[in-house]
Amino acid sequence: MSMITLTGLARDVESFLAFKRALGRPYHRAELMLQSFQRFAQAYAARTGKSSRRGKTISLAGVIRAWLSRPSVRKPVTAGLELGLLRHLCLYRRRRDGDGFVPEQAWAPQTESPFAPYVFSHAQIRQLLDAARDRKSVV
Repeated sequence: MSMITLTGLARDVESFLAFKRALGRPYHRAELMLQSFQRFAQAYAARTGKSSRRGKTISLAGVIRAWLSRPSVRKPVTAGLELGLLRHLCLYRRRRDGDGFVPEQAWAPQTESPFAPYVFSHAQIRQLLDAARDRKSVV
C-alpha cells in the first residue's frame, strides 16, 4: 500500500501540473479538482492519518477510494473523469516510485454517458419546418 504525506501529495500535484503544462496543456479545471482533492485529503488525514516526523501519513489508496465514494449529486460519469485525473497523477508518481499505487479503472462506477441522441428522419425534419412556416407570428 502506498503511503504519502500531505506535503508529499502537494509537491507531487504541483510537479504533475507543471509537467502537463510544459506539454502545452492548460490544466485549469484539473488544477481546481486536484486542489479540492488535496483539501479532502487534509480532512481525511485529520480523521485517519498516522503522525510521523514528516507530518500526517495517509494511504493514497484509502483517500482516493474515499474521494470517489463521497456522497454528492455528481453523476457516475463525473466520478469516472475524476478517477481518470487521479490515475494520471498516480502514473506520474510511479515514474519515481516503481511500487507507487495506481487505482484500477474499475473503481469508477461508469466512464461513458448513457445519453443517446435522437436522430430525426428527413420526413420528421420536413414536418418541423412545415409547422414552423405555418405558425403565425406573435410579434
